[in-house]
Formats: sequence, C-alpha cells, structure tokens
Amino acid sequence: MKNTEITMAEALEFTDYRISRITGGHGFREKCIGLGLIPRTDLLIISKHSRGAAVVRVMDTRIMISSGMMNRIYLEEK
Repeated sequence: MKNTEITMAEALEFTDYRISRITGGHGFREKCIGLGLIPRTDLLIISKHSRGAAVVRVMDTRIMISSGMMNRIYLEEK
C-alpha cells in the first residue's frame, strides 16, 4: 500500500509519522533542520491546539510548531 502525503496541519494526534518533504524557501528549510525536522525523520504529534500550533516529538525532543510551519511540512504515516 502506498503512503499518502499529508501536511502536518492535517495530521492526527498520537500518530507516528515520517517527514517526507519540506517546502518553502532556503531560510525556512534551514530553520527546520535546526529544529531537527529533517526529511525521513520520525515524529509523533503529541498535541494540536485550537489556534493551529502543535507540540511534536522529534529525536527525543518536544518542540512547538506554528500553523504556518505545519502547512509546509509534509508527512507520511509510518
């Protein structure tokens, strides 16, 4: 079965995903790399807030991602 890409904004809480790609400019991609958000890296959506932000676990670290960032990070379910 082929994995379908979704944006992080569409992802469900408490589901394991793998980052498939990151869209946006060079600065945005560098920011993501600095946070550990690298393609082919596993992550878990811990919680999503009503205003659009989410807390995710990536590389044993919890980080908060804004809704704008979430729309440019694509995931596939593990």
